[in-house]
Amino acid sequence: MKKILSAIFLSILLLSIVSCKKSNPTATSYAHFKINTITLTAFPAKDGTGSDWDFGLGSLYLYPDVYTTIDSVSTNIYNGSAYNISEVNPTNGLPVSWNSTVDINSLSASYYINLYDSDIDSPDLMGQIPFVLYDHKNGYPTSFSITNGTTSITLSGAWY
Repeated sequence: MKKILSAIFLSILLLSIVSCKKSNPTATSYAHFKINTITLTAFPAKDGTGSDWDFGLGSLYLYPDVYTTIDSVSTNIYNGSAYNISEVNPTNGLPVSWNSTVDINSLSASYYINLYDSDIDSPDLMGQIPFVLYDHKNGYPTSFSITNGTTSITLSGAWY
């Protein structure tokens, strides 16, 4: 009787081991993304009227002094106006990058990266790139590119 009980126990143990689902240690689901770097890779060479971005400032300053902001639908979450990069040539002055510490806490919300030319009077909007992080989470890449019209950026960061 002891041998039969041992055989039944071993059979049950073996069956339970074989039928257990094994977890996938690399299958992680993240709910946030921290933007570490914003890299501008393309922007319109001329403003909306077809003129150089800084045309009115004289021939020494033809190119925009570029900075970015990041907005949600209702709130500015990053204002990079203090970090403008001067005289960015759209033909041979790219890419340019900015460091960031922006945490995106909703993967399904809409966000906008706005590109501005910093001017003395008021900044000129050069382009806007809308994005939803959920659209870029497949495989959880640490960097991905987004394009809207002639404006392109690459976001680099970490999912958590």
